[in-house]
Amino acid sequence: MPTLPVNTDGAVLYYEDSGVPDNANDYTTIIIFHGFIFHGASFRLLFRYASLHNLRIVAVNHREYPGSSPLSEREIANVWSPEPNQQTTALREQAMELAVFIARFIELEDIPPPVTVDGKKTGGVGCLAWSQGCGPFLSLLANISRMDIHVSTLLERYMRTVFLYDPPCIVLGIPFPPGVTTPIHDPDLLDEEKPQKFIDWISSYFNPLSTPESITDEALRRRYNMYEKTGDERYRAVSLRLKKAELNSIVSPEIFPRIGVMLAYAREVYDDALQNALFDTKGQWNHLRTVAICPDMTIWTCNLSHRVLSDMLANSPTVGKVRRTVEMVTLRNANHTYHFTEPEKFIHLLTSYM
Repeated sequence: MPTLPVNTDGAVLYYEDSGVPDNANDYTTIIIFHGFIFHGASFRLLFRYASLHNLRIVAVNHREYPGSSPLSEREIANVWSPEPNQQTTALREQAMELAVFIARFIELEDIPPPVTVDGKKTGGVGCLAWSQGCGPFLSLLANISRMDIHVSTLLERYMRTVFLYDPPCIVLGIPFPPGVTTPIHDPDLLDEEKPQKFIDWISSYFNPLSTPESITDEALRRRYNMYEKTGDERYRAVSLRLKKAELNSIVSPEIFPRIGVMLAYAREVYDDALQNALFDTKGQWNHLRTVAICPDMTIWTCNLSHRVLSDMLANSPTVGKVRRTVEMVTLRNANHTYHFTEPEKFIHLLTSYM
């Protein structure tokens, strides 16, 4: 099981690697950081298409997930603290570990640097953060000045594109509208019921909301499950299509009682990271291409992010601040697990923005 150390305590992150593409020395590497409960193995289907597109795909497991180190007692205490300052510390420490992983992987694997020949870009690294994983990655971008200078210099040289793939409103510091909830926050569910309800929910298909203007609070409250409404097999939740062993190989529901509380952090913890990552960058790493991927049949928390982020990009004040340019990409007829159901199309999407 390949791992890399990411802090001075010897903690490691496990990863799976598609390997160097056939007959290539100028390939592009995309490093993927997963979301909540679904881990890096849910991206394995991308591996079969990577070499065809001159890509190397690396799927990393966060701490507490299979193959990676558990959190220490000190780290768990920060995760569970009610104090925003300690929550910020927990998020920032996770972010710094991701930065160290990227740097060490670049050096260990002698990743080709980015080059442009005849207008064509090759080499370098793209990073994709999915779902709840967007939280720590935004913290990474928000805390460039806190990185080890060698790490920040290396990442600035190699990183080309950042993909924020369907971030939920929780990790952007956006409050819930009245009248909606999630399986994690639903007070009528027992804690032991919540992980499976969450797995089914986020892998379901809901009636499409394809433009920011269509994503009103009322539209979110009236959202319905497409499979339950139509019986169309195309819209059956991914979790319900898989055999039990297949599903168990890509999810870790056991992490919920350990770190599920991160989905209940104070709003300002995530909002501060978002602001410093995208809207007040101090000019750091402004060469990065930043792409927000927004499926239209995803869960309501991610639709809400699409609406609010679009509004912030259009209307946030810019005086005295250096903002990152963010491209908003809507995926039609796609849900939160698009990479799993349409891996080849997803690879095409990524290559088109590298």
